[in-house]
Amino acid sequence: MADALKYFSGVQIKDYGGLGGLKTINVRSMGAQHVGVYVDGIRITNAQNGTVDLGKFSLSSMESVSLYNANKLDNCQSASEYASGATVYMRTKRPTHDSLAVQLRRASFSTYMGKVNGQFAWRGWSGFVDGEWCKSEGDYPFRYHSEYEDTIGRRANSDIRYGRIEGALFKGGFSSHLYYYDSERGCPGGIVRRLSDKYINVGREWDRDFRYMKDMGIDTVIDIRCGYRKFITYPSKYLLGKGCYMPSTDLIDMFCRLAQKYGMKFMLGLYDSGKYWDTGDMSYEVEANKYVIDEIWENYGSKYSSFGGWYISGEISRATKGAIESFRTMGRQCKEVSGGLPTFISPWIDGKKAVDAAGGNLTKAQAVSVEQHEREWNEIFDGIHEYVDACAFQDGHIDYDELDAFFSVNKKLADRYGMQCWTNAESFDRDMPIRFLPIKFDKLRMKLEAAKRCGYDKAITFEFSHFMSPQSAYAQAGHLYDRYREYFGI
Repeated sequence: MADALKYFSGVQIKDYGGLGGLKTINVRSMGAQHVGVYVDGIRITNAQNGTVDLGKFSLSSMESVSLYNANKLDNCQSASEYASGATVYMRTKRPTHDSLAVQLRRASFSTYMGKVNGQFAWRGWSGFVDGEWCKSEGDYPFRYHSEYEDTIGRRANSDIRYGRIEGALFKGGFSSHLYYYDSERGCPGGIVRRLSDKYINVGREWDRDFRYMKDMGIDTVIDIRCGYRKFITYPSKYLLGKGCYMPSTDLIDMFCRLAQKYGMKFMLGLYDSGKYWDTGDMSYEVEANKYVIDEIWENYGSKYSSFGGWYISGEISRATKGAIESFRTMGRQCKEVSGGLPTFISPWIDGKKAVDAAGGNLTKAQAVSVEQHEREWNEIFDGIHEYVDACAFQDGHIDYDELDAFFSVNKKLADRYGMQCWTNAESFDRDMPIRFLPIKFDKLRMKLEAAKRCGYDKAITFEFSHFMSPQSAYAQAGHLYDRYREYFGI
């Protein structure tokens, strides 16, 4: 369509991106938003910015294209036509005979295109179906020459896939038109300084993962830690000053944006210096997070409505020296800076499967009893419930026939102190000598059903992207995702 309109006087066609790219029209430099585009008398618009992409329309389904300065001189026109600086009218074909046309094309850089157009005319009725599909990798080579390099590179992340199908039906004064268009495109980056400074776009992969999560019913995404030892998930001035490594992508900003896009909540896990695991002293985590909490809230929490709370990521299983005061201190600060947003912890139960992941054993002889577990966590909940709103016990460290006994105690304690009781349904298998593979669905089902029987308030999982996402490196993860959706009828 853009190719036809460029021959009209006073028209400028702007082409953003070549194959499949955005194509807009402006007349006498008034701007694309001032040009009305109509198909069979119906205004085509974009609810986001008012600009119509002409690349989404094909000449193969059109009978005529007209351009008017201002609008037509007809008496009966819509208000939007009168308001347009210029108008483009496209009229679809009214077929007079039956026909079928199919076109297939192959081009460079793994480009494949297909088009089909079918028309009919029968007893006063006429109509057509017109479809188009295109796929291209767009990975063309180019030469880059500078003071530092003289090499051949290959364009990355320029791929495109789009499909269009439309149909129309006519008889006398009756006409109907259906149109559908879908596309997915890469976001190529620029070459900065040197070819070796590669532009990395992980946004599409995470966008797809968020969509998978949303499709299976997940409403909250939790970042387990905003950093662990020297690796961090956002460019923290404080942590970089402490010797942490600069991340290639600001994942916290990306997660907040994607959660907002898909109508989900994002909860941030605090920084883990690793010193608690080395020394058993949680004061190191409290000290580091004093700065991290304020930094996170200023940079993300105060800017994104999707920011929904905090995960105090220090993991314990038993009464641990300093744990109560540490949880209280970090929970208090999280609530104070964020206006009372919820906080939660996710400890583990010191059951028979609570063994060193790096060791060779699958179980241990000395495991906590239900009674001892209740006594110790009664004391902990009593000390933290003012500043911790929920507790999500990890469910993988006890055997399946122990689930109800421990789960009922957890729920009773949470109710006693006005806290929410969640389950952290581990989607990896602790029963296998290989650490760790996606869990068998029946095991996951049994754990979720036990949580439901005990009246738990919510289920979270560690962790979707590795062990349940169709994008995971584990083929079994995609199968687990499918079994989950089938079982719950999603």
